[in-house]
Amino acid sequence: MVRDSRYGFGWLSIALHWINAVAIFCLLYFGVKLAYYQIFSRPPPNFNSWLEWHISIGVVAAPFLLWRIVRRFAIGKPKTNSQAGFLQWTADAVWRLLMIGVVVQMITGPLWYWYLGHGLPVFGLWEIPTPFPLGDQPQIQAAGSAPRHSAEAIRRHGSLLSTSLQTIHLAVACGIVLLLVLHVAGALKHAVVDRDGVFLGMIRPKRPEAS
Repeated sequence: MVRDSRYGFGWLSIALHWINAVAIFCLLYFGVKLAYYQIFSRPPPNFNSWLEWHISIGVVAAPFLLWRIVRRFAIGKPKTNSQAGFLQWTADAVWRLLMIGVVVQMITGPLWYWYLGHGLPVFGLWEIPTPFPLGDQPQIQAAGSAPRHSAEAIRRHGSLLSTSLQTIHLAVACGIVLLLVLHVAGALKHAVVDRDGVFLGMIRPKRPEAS
């Protein structure tokens, strides 16, 4: 069963779920290391290497992340179980907020790095150039001179935007971690406490007769 049914997820949804899960785990792994050394300690020599890995994984994972998000909001989610009202509302809110958070990260991350004037590296194979090169910035005219680009003003402007985007990126990442804790706790509840087949339904599709 490739597509979802009314009683469970199909192979496509299951594959996208785990591809996204691995990608998000890797992104958080490097992201947490980057944030820690940037805020609490002096960055080590391999700091830039971690940053390139973080960005490269994000670039490669972006199509899969977007595919899953658009598809899930477009076709909805199968009713895999019935829970008490508050628990069901919480579960639905968590996966929706997770997807919204991922979209915010996919916007703020590249914009932050682009506004620093860098392209997005992809494992050292190629680079997605910044759409905000120096020549596209607003011109600043000094008194009595021809219009010119002020490198200092451009750096200041880009630094303010990049700092704001970086702050949003970090704050949303913290929110995603909390949501993932709730998501994993819910999965363990289904697997250990309820034993209702919901957890197994994200490993292999449910058979019609099991509904």
